[in-house]
Amino acid sequence: MSQQHPLSQVQKLCETFLAKLGVSAFIILGWHEEGRLNYVYATRGMLKNDVVKAMTWVMHDYTLRSLVKQGEKKNDSSTLLTLCKNLLSEIDLPGFVVLCLPKKGEGYRALYATRKISHMAVLSGISWSLRRYVEKKLT
Repeated sequence: MSQQHPLSQVQKLCETFLAKLGVSAFIILGWHEEGRLNYVYATRGMLKNDVVKAMTWVMHDYTLRSLVKQGEKKNDSSTLLTLCKNLLSEIDLPGFVVLCLPKKGEGYRALYATRKISHMAVLSGISWSLRRYVEKKLT
């Protein structure tokens, strides 16, 4: 990618990532560039209400993880987490990726990859994505 990261280019990167996974999911990617936080999200194969429910769950889950396990790193070597880290490395800036997939049955599984970015920036990105999604899809 170029030095500047146009939102449309990063948006396409996220949509392609989800298409390659081939499963129902949503993704939020945020990055810090030139003193500004930027966010994009993409969804695939999830109903509108399920996306809202999942984003709300992700905000709660991430908050609990960052408060309860502050500074503690989970050693998760799953393929999906590796793919999220690879996606984050493509923009090569401080940032984060949140990938959420519905579990079989009920509930969600979320993966978080971060690089040199604060917990508040991640929460802000999740909150922004939820607000934007509701504005675009449910109004």
